[in-house]
Amino acid sequence: MPSKFGGIPVEENSTTKSRFGGIPVGDQQPAVPAATEEPKSLPGFLSNIPASAGRLLGNMGQAILHPIDTAQGVGTLLGGMAGEGAPGTWQSQVAYPAFRGAMEGLKNRYGGLKEIGNTLYSDPVGAAADASALLGAGGGLLRGAGAIADAGGAGRIAGLLRGAATGAETAGDVANPLTLPLKGAGEALKVGARGLAKSALSLPSKAEAYGATPAKALLEETRGVRPATIAESARGRIGELSNELESRAAAAPGKTSLAPARSLLEDKMLRAAQANSEATPRELEPMHRFLTVPGPQFAGEREFAPAPGPVGPSPILGPNGQPLPSSVQPQIERVAEQQSPSDLLKMKRQFDTDFVSNWSPTANTKGQLGVARQVHHALGSEINRAVPEAAGLNQRISSLIPVERSANMADLSAGPIERGLNRATRPTGALIPAIFGLHEGGVPGLATMLAGQELLSSPTAKMIGARGAYGGGAGAAAPITRRSLILLPEAGKASQ
Repeated sequence: MPSKFGGIPVEENSTTKSRFGGIPVGDQQPAVPAATEEPKSLPGFLSNIPASAGRLLGNMGQAILHPIDTAQGVGTLLGGMAGEGAPGTWQSQVAYPAFRGAMEGLKNRYGGLKEIGNTLYSDPVGAAADASALLGAGGGLLRGAGAIADAGGAGRIAGLLRGAATGAETAGDVANPLTLPLKGAGEALKVGARGLAKSALSLPSKAEAYGATPAKALLEETRGVRPATIAESARGRIGELSNELESRAAAAPGKTSLAPARSLLEDKMLRAAQANSEATPRELEPMHRFLTVPGPQFAGEREFAPAPGPVGPSPILGPNGQPLPSSVQPQIERVAEQQSPSDLLKMKRQFDTDFVSNWSPTANTKGQLGVARQVHHALGSEINRAVPEAAGLNQRISSLIPVERSANMADLSAGPIERGLNRATRPTGALIPAIFGLHEGGVPGLATMLAGQELLSSPTAKMIGARGAYGGGAGAAAPITRRSLILLPEAGKASQ
C-alpha cells in the first residue's frame, strides 16, 4: 500500500521504505485539531503549553544528537526546492516529495486564519519558535542587504534596511521561547563565576563600597588565571583607564568645587567637638589642612581669604598715642574653592594615597578611615559632575584597584606545600578526606585526595573555573546563541 508524504502518493521501495533522505513519511508538524475539535478555552490553551514545549525540546535534541541525519534531512529539503527533476532520479523520488511534504505541513499549520488559530492554540511554543526563526532570518537578510546598499553608496537606504533588520531581530528575540531561559541560565552562570572569582583572590566585601564591582572587573577587565598574571593585567588596565580619565578631565570645561568635601569634613569635626571630643578633631585636622592650606609647590589655584579670629589693632596710633581699631581684616592664602577638573583629580588621587590607601591600624582609627573614604567619595562625585565620562571610568578604576591588591597578596601567599602542611597542623578536619583516601586506596588514594584538595583550594584552579563559567554565561545570553538555537527544532524535524 502506498505511503503518503504530505498527501503525495509514494511507492515503497528499498530507498523509500519509510524515510526520504532522513525525512519521515507523513506530515512533519503536529497534527492540527480535527474537524470535531473541542471548543477552545484558556485552560485548554494553558494545558497545551507543556506538550508544545516538550515537542520543541525534543526536536532540538534530535538535531543535536543525530547531526548526520539532520544534515541529510536539511540537504534533502534544500534539494527538493530546486523542483521535481527528471523521472526516476533522487530529485524526483526523494527530494521533491520531501519538500512537498514539508510545504503541506506548513500549509496545515499556517495556510489560513483557521489553521493559524489552531496552531497557536495547540502548539503555542512551536508557533513562537517558527515566528522567531522567520523574523531572525528576515533580519539577517535585511542586514545583508543594508551592507550591500552601504557598499554601493546608498547610505540612506542602508540606514533604513539596518533599522528594519534591528526591528525584525528584536521582534524575533521577543517571540523566541528560548530568550528568557537562556538569559536566566547565562546570568546564573555569571553569578556563580563572580562568587568563585571573589573566593579565588579573597576579595574583601568592603571593596564593593560605593558601587564598585571588583569580581566583575576581575573577570571582564583582566586576563590570565595565575594571581601574578592577573595583578600585572590589572595594573596595566588601571594605567590605561587613568590616562583616559586624565585626558577627559583636561578637556572638560568649567570648574569643580571643594565645597562639598570641605563641608562634610568640617561638619564631622564640629559634631565631634560639640560632643566634647578632642581626639577626633585632632585626627581629622590633617585632612582639613590638605583641603585648605596650599603647600609651597601646590599647582592648583589659590585664593586669599580673611584670617580667622578677631581683628587686631591698627599699627596707626591716635592723637593720644592709643592704637586705633583696624578696619582691615588680615588675609591668608588658602587653596581656592574652585579648581579645574584636572587639578581636583590630582588632589583626589593624592588624598587617597595619604589618607585611604596608606591607612594603618597602628597609627589611625577606623573612624578616621571612614571619614577619609567619605571625603574621597565627595571629591570623586564632584569630578563626575564636571566630567560626564568620569563616573564610568572612576567606577572601573575603583573596582580594579582591590583586584590588583588581592592578586598581589594571593601571589605572595603560601604555595602548595605550605598549604598542605597548614591543613595537617590545624585541627580543622581538613585531613579527613586524605585519611579516607589512604584507608580506601592506599598511597595512590592519599595522593589523589591531597591533589583534589589542592586543586579545589588553588586560586589558579578557581580562576580557571570562574573564567570558564563566565564565558559560558556570556555565550548563553548572547543574541547569536538564541537566534541560532531556535533553528535547531526545524532541523530536528527534518531528521525524524
